[in-house]
Amino acid sequence: MDNKFILESYYDYSSKLGNRAVALSLSGLGIIWLFKTDTDSGAWLASKLLLPGAFFVCSVALDLFQTAHGVFAFGALVRKSELRLDEYHPPAWIRYPIIVMFYGKFAACVLGYILLLSFVLGRFQPT
Repeated sequence: MDNKFILESYYDYSSKLGNRAVALSLSGLGIIWLFKTDTDSGAWLASKLLLPGAFFVCSVALDLFQTAHGVFAFGALVRKSELRLDEYHPPAWIRYPIIVMFYGKFAACVLGYILLLSFVLGRFQPT
């Protein structure tokens, strides 16, 4: 197996994971919205849904920050010099924030669904 195939596979799977984490987070927010109740003072959510909702919002926000950091950081490098991509390795100040936000986005999505599922399962338990 050559390195080019491994790298292309990594980029392909990480792109899919990132896109699916955002889509699932937005879907999670939609599911939470289904459980809202209307009151005289406005919409109300069960307190157990606030934390999963915060994780879903965090996941989407991390996706935005990851993309913005990548655009600005790599844009600065491109403007600074011409890069020979076959020999270039980005510095840590570019790589590490992107990696942390990528995995943070996925972790926030998973935590949001764990909490949402525990709420939903508790809601449908026989009394």
